[in-house]
Amino acid sequence: MAEAKPHLEAAITLAEQLNLPVIHGYAEVVLGSARTASGEAEHGLAMLEAGTERLRQAGEAGAWYLGAAYLSRALLAFHQQAAETGRLAAQAALTVFQALGQPYGIGLAHNYLGDAARLKGNLPTATTHYALSLRLLRAAEIKSEIPAVLHNLGHVALAQGDFQQAEALFGEGLAMHQDAGNGMGVAQCLAGLALICAASGQPRRAARLFGTITALTQASDLPMWASTQPEVQRALLATQTQLSAAEWQAAFEVGKFLSVNEALAPEKA
Repeated sequence: MAEAKPHLEAAITLAEQLNLPVIHGYAEVVLGSARTASGEAEHGLAMLEAGTERLRQAGEAGAWYLGAAYLSRALLAFHQQAAETGRLAAQAALTVFQALGQPYGIGLAHNYLGDAARLKGNLPTATTHYALSLRLLRAAEIKSEIPAVLHNLGHVALAQGDFQQAEALFGEGLAMHQDAGNGMGVAQCLAGLALICAASGQPRRAARLFGTITALTQASDLPMWASTQPEVQRALLATQTQLSAAEWQAAFEVGKFLSVNEALAPEKA
C-alpha cells in the first residue's frame, strides 16, 4: 500500500482540479484507510471521514462508493477490536447496497456483519450472515470474495468443535486463494488449519504452519484479518506451552522456508 499512496494523492489533486467529487471522495477513503492502518490514525481518520462525507454529498452517483467506504470503516473498526462500531458501519453499507439492489455489495456487507457477530462471540448470528453472503456471492459469481467467506465459516465450525467441517472449509478456501495467487488469503486459511492442529494435539505441525504463515504475511506486507487475530494469538500461546521453547522455535523456523504443500504435510511418526 505504501507504493500506492503517491498515486492516490495525485488522484485526489487531479479530481479536485477537475471537480470530480466521486473520484475525489473515494480516493480520500482509500488513502485515509491506508494511513489509519499504518499508524497515522488522526490524519487517516480525518481523511476517511472527509471522503465519506464527499460521497454522501454526491448522491446517487457516489452511492456504490459510499457503501464501499462504510465497509472500509467497518474493517478498520474490526482491526481495533471495536465490534459494535464495525457492525454499525457494515449495517450502513448493507442499507446502501440494498437500496442499489447490488448483490455483490450486499454479500460483502453480510460477510462483515458476520465478522462483527463472531468478534462478539455470537456464532449463530455469524453463521446466518456468512451463509447469506456465500449464497449471494456464488449467485453473482464473485469468485474473488467467496474464499474469504469459506474461511470465516471455517472459523465458526472450529469454534463449535467441528474439526472435520472446519478443515473442509479452510481447505476449499485455500485452494481458491491458491488458484487466484492470493498469498494473504492463503495465509489466512493456513492459520485456520494451524488452529485445528493446535487444538487436536499436533503442536509441531501447528508451529511449522505458523512459520509458513509468517513468511507469507511478511511477503504480502499485510496484517491478519482482524476477526482472525485473537484466535491465532491464542493458538500460538497454546502450541508454545505444548513444546519446549527450542522445539517450537525449530519447527517455526523450518516452516518459514516450506511451500504450502510441504507445510501441510502430516507430522512424521
